[in-house]
Amino acid sequence: MKKLLLYSLIALTLLAVYSCKDDDETIAVSGLTLDKTSMTIKTGETIPLKTTITPYNATNQLVSWTTSDSTIAKVSYGMVSGVKAGVATIIGKAGDQTAKCEVTVIPAFCKVTFDSDGGSKVVAQTVEYGSTVSKPDPPTKANIYFKGWYLEDKEYDFSTAVTSDITLKAHWWIPDNVYEEKAFSVSATKKVYFSSGNLQYHCKNKLWRFAPLQYECIGNDNENISDDYDGYIDLFGWGTGNNPTLASDNYRDYATFTDWGTKIDGGDVWETPTFDEWVYLITGRENATEKYGVAEVAGVRGVILLPDDWKLPAGLSFNSGVASGFSEEYYKTVNNYSSLEWQKMESAGAVFLPAAGHRMYGTKMFNFGELGHCWSSTGAELHNVPEYAFSVHIYSNSFEIANFNFTSRISGQSVRLVRPL
Repeated sequence: MKKLLLYSLIALTLLAVYSCKDDDETIAVSGLTLDKTSMTIKTGETIPLKTTITPYNATNQLVSWTTSDSTIAKVSYGMVSGVKAGVATIIGKAGDQTAKCEVTVIPAFCKVTFDSDGGSKVVAQTVEYGSTVSKPDPPTKANIYFKGWYLEDKEYDFSTAVTSDITLKAHWWIPDNVYEEKAFSVSATKKVYFSSGNLQYHCKNKLWRFAPLQYECIGNDNENISDDYDGYIDLFGWGTGNNPTLASDNYRDYATFTDWGTKIDGGDVWETPTFDEWVYLITGRENATEKYGVAEVAGVRGVILLPDDWKLPAGLSFNSGVASGFSEEYYKTVNNYSSLEWQKMESAGAVFLPAAGHRMYGTKMFNFGELGHCWSSTGAELHNVPEYAFSVHIYSNSFEIANFNFTSRISGQSVRLVRPL
């Protein structure tokens, strides 16, 4: 009986010992999985990751979290938050087991910026990710046409879903010069054709050309006049065919007239009108006063000359003469044409002399877009003022060349060449 009691006591002791040993044993984690191996979230959005640990009764149920790039995606207790667009990897770890989820963060909103490339300003738009951007009204730009909005080198399709910040750039095209030569009488026995644009000179490359469009002006860039300037000028001191970049303040440097016509198309085609020829054109030919009128063409101010045999294009009107007042705004009160309308006018032989301003005191520009002058080949020596020469004056309220309309030879003025028939 005593032995039996002893054996029972030993068995109970051993059982207690082994029971305690089982309670203290650690059950290791053998596996960790996430409910997602990849996901897409928006900036500012938070989505949970759910975990599964095996075995289910593993001693350590704690999961720690890290991110490969906290500037893109953050994680806290399995809650993943999008920070900015990009890709980051979220890593969960339990024991020595890890699981990963690749997170793509997309913007909640996208900004579409419009670069008008020198045209009128277009306001940027902010749109929801995956939606489309509204097509804005086309911008405007002096003398040229809007072609469309481009993303890189391809015209943008406004039905495309926006999935990132983008910049759309305006592309432009310049209308063709469709000027058709028609005859202008400059004396009772002489007719001429006008060139297709004012004379221009590339200082560095030493190249002459006519302006690509009749209403094209260089403007304030004429102040860059020098032999090293890598660009065009279109205002010249009197008779500077041999020295187009001359900007001297001494009239004696302009004593000898070299016709600019000798420098273009072989030198024997074009010439500068004389004083008498300008006078006859404006006042002496048949119906002369009906064949000029101040105007604004494609936003550029100046005066229109009509050929001897003029036929007005259908759908257009023309008003001869000058405005009632002197300012930039008065030009268009007489005539106002868009680029397309002007193409119809010039295809019928109309000539436009832009109010290109003038250059004085060496390189200083004045009155661009307000008034203009075109040189004649005639100096004012007979009027005992050898420092002067005659030129046509273009104002909103006057267009004339007369005995008193001579200007200093040092003045940079426009040159419009003619070709005798």
